[in-house]
Amino acid sequence: MPRHIGNTQLDSPLKNRFIGAVQTHHNIARAARKYGINANMGYKLWKKFQETGATANKHRRGRPALFSTPEKAQIVAHAVANHRKPFRDIGNEITPQASEPTIRCLMAKDGYQRRVARKVPYLSCAAKA
Repeated sequence: MPRHIGNTQLDSPLKNRFIGAVQTHHNIARAARKYGINANMGYKLWKKFQETGATANKHRRGRPALFSTPEKAQIVAHAVANHRKPFRDIGNEITPQASEPTIRCLMAKDGYQRRVARKVPYLSCAAKA
């Protein structure tokens, strides 16, 4: 069964099946459980259907995010663990693939940035003493 995760929208056929189940004298919570929908989301969906008579999603502004919050955290953890690997390679390893600027932006939003290590001369034995 499909599940509601994060800010993902439910598809219309699933919402229509849920509304049909509630209309055939099912409890809202039971119908939500049957179709893998969060109970709170089920109550909101039923209320919206009663007010508007439809289950269509509202138009969202902007481009949808490529990654959900857990996926972002996983990508950042992977990049931190492989701190010497280029962002391009990290972007090619994940699914869906992401560009180097996308990975860099995810890292920056999480407070990480990469820098080139400063070149320093090695200390001689005389300087260590």
